[in-house]
Amino acid sequence: MRRFLEPEFTVSSQSQATNAMIEPNRNGITKWRELLAQAAECVAFSPDLAFYVANPDGQIILASPAYYSVQNPTGGQGEFIASHISDFIAAHRESFEQNERVDVKGRRGFAKSCHYPVFGDSKSVIGIFGYYVDTTDQLETLQKITRELDRKNDQVRASSDFFWEIDGEGKIFDLSDRITDVAGRPAVLFIGRALSELGEFVDRAGNATGLPTAIDGRQPFRDTIFRIADEREQERFFHLSGVPFFDTDTGAFAGFRGVGTDVTERFRMEDSAARARSQLEQAREDLTNRNTQLEMERGRAEKALRAKSEFLA
Repeated sequence: MRRFLEPEFTVSSQSQATNAMIEPNRNGITKWRELLAQAAECVAFSPDLAFYVANPDGQIILASPAYYSVQNPTGGQGEFIASHISDFIAAHRESFEQNERVDVKGRRGFAKSCHYPVFGDSKSVIGIFGYYVDTTDQLETLQKITRELDRKNDQVRASSDFFWEIDGEGKIFDLSDRITDVAGRPAVLFIGRALSELGEFVDRAGNATGLPTAIDGRQPFRDTIFRIADEREQERFFHLSGVPFFDTDTGAFAGFRGVGTDVTERFRMEDSAARARSQLEQAREDLTNRNTQLEMERGRAEKALRAKSEFLA
């Protein structure tokens, strides 16, 4: 995780000015060296760490140069940290964390800030210690991944496909929302159920075939027909494909994941074309039979005509 970088650690002019402000008060607050020692137990001081130490009221006693490279850190004004931070620590006596937008050397970014109470011998809060970690790269990467996932989800919603995953026991533990349109029930209702409760594997004729042998053998499979019926018993057919996956730590079999592609319309067109071909073949056969019958009738008629002509002659 990247932190705000500075070449060396020195006390800034701002913090030196504050020393003069707190010097008259020696009843605990001026023990800022002790406070720093305790703060060091939380985070080891480093030249590239943007940190500060403040008194219980939020007035900064000491800060690293990197702290001042963060413009308007915590939203505080001048030599004070943000009041909502010091107020929270004073009221709850516990740490406070937040994610915020910051300007680092003119570059807009993001940071995670952590603020801790520092306790004296009497267990009273004698100061506040805080530091910043630059999370710009991580958040930008996360935003990029989120945008990509949103794009993929939009593509899935616009397509006829659905994604599925089952665990090592064959129970569904992930199912895309596309199933809601297909099965007529929310996809979440199938989580934890067997794949057979979603639908059944069938052959092209629609006869149940049971679980593919590839699943039992933990082998990839492709374009296996899977039939899903909704609550009105209207059937949809899918080509189900899947691959096994394994635990990355132990190597143990963890389940299957894959995709289902809607082939209902394709099957309907294929069946319609098959019926048309069958009807055409039947019509051709009927025509052939009819022509044969006509030829036989013509032969009989010609034979009868010849017999009649010979009789009259």
